[in-house]
Amino acid sequence: MKISDIDGEYAMSKGEWDFPKGGVKHTDNDLESAILRELEEETGSTKFKVIKQFEDKICFCFPEELKMKIGYEEQETTMFYVEYIGDRIDLHPKDNEISQVQFFKIQDVLRVLSHDDTKKFFDGITQKMY
Repeated sequence: MKISDIDGEYAMSKGEWDFPKGGVKHTDNDLESAILRELEEETGSTKFKVIKQFEDKICFCFPEELKMKIGYEEQETTMFYVEYIGDRIDLHPKDNEISQVQFFKIQDVLRVLSHDDTKKFFDGITQKMY
């Protein structure tokens, strides 16, 4: 999901909406390089600029059956404020993790996010920023 507070578009599609994110790989130099890699993997574009790494994180515990399967009890996600500096023509999902990239007006984001933990995070940071 991309956010635009200027000329965002709002057209719901079926499925889940969330921000691009993923794990850190051993080839990533740091968290910033990890998010830029994930953005490229998920959107097909390298035209992103990291503005800020948020101090607040999204944290949640995995359900028992998943804990056993993956070997982890919880996950902590570091979130970034990232600006897209392209012209939208290079935004094409590159892997099977996502099926669509879309811009939303900032006031519509809470309505379209699928996960409560992400909604809570976004609500908290927008209250601090605006």
